[in-house]
Amino acid sequence: MNVKKTYISGLGILSSLGNSLKTTEQALRANRSGIAPLHLFPVRHKPLPAAEVSGLSRSALPRTHDLALAAARDALHDSTQPPDAVILGTTTGGIFTTEQLLAGKETDSKHY
Repeated sequence: MNVKKTYISGLGILSSLGNSLKTTEQALRANRSGIAPLHLFPVRHKPLPAAEVSGLSRSALPRTHDLALAAARDALHDSTQPPDAVILGTTTGGIFTTEQLLAGKETDSKHY
């Protein structure tokens, strides 16, 4: 069997803890929380705790595209040559459960 080696040449992340791998790692090591009241859009129940990404440069593209582009730029920041592939991972972070809680008018932040 011919096994090909795979190398990871860069990582990128945007999170409520920071908009780069370095700042997110620093926040994790300092045991900081990224949970805070949501400011991105108006909500019925205030304050709604969320892990919101802030400080994002916006374009005419949907926000999810801007998030992916910023994470890719972070991953390629120190690259000296273009990658052979880009692997993208994302999540809605339990959006279905959140929507059910909001629809049920849940006010206890522990459930979110």
